[in-house]
Amino acid sequence: MATDAVTAARYAASVLAAGVLTAVLGAYFAPLGTAGSDPASDAGWTLPERRARFSEADVAKLRNSPFLGTRGEEAEAGAPRWRLAGVAREGRGWQAMVVDDASPLQVRRMSEGETLPDGSTIVDIDADGLISENQGCRRAFRLYASAPSAADCVSSKERDAPLDRSQP
Repeated sequence: MATDAVTAARYAASVLAAGVLTAVLGAYFAPLGTAGSDPASDAGWTLPERRARFSEADVAKLRNSPFLGTRGEEAEAGAPRWRLAGVAREGRGWQAMVVDDASPLQVRRMSEGETLPDGSTIVDIDADGLISENQGCRRAFRLYASAPSAADCVSSKERDAPLDRSQP
């Protein structure tokens, strides 16, 4: 009699499992939505309109911005045609990473004594930047700072004169 009860329990469990499997498969393969309604034919539904992510004025401003240096007529008179991109320690000395406006995607490693694209010579390189000299005029180029203008020139006489500490 115990075997009849076990057999009946197994039969009931298999019927229950078959019912659950049928319900799951029926729900998986059943079409979504109610019968007779087609979402594509619904008159109230349309594709969303495409909105511009940026205004034309913003795009024009971005196109004219000097990402990789200045461009042609926008360059200030006396401004260098290159920019300091970085400095790196090489052995016991420093090297400057220089980007020429003529080829803005190439970075050149330059050492003290080498000639920069504007014809000036690198006099000194340290962790903060470099000093260049052209025709007796020295300019300091610092990382993360705008390039010095022609007015920032320090002549050799001013450079060699003792510092006047009497003025505040």
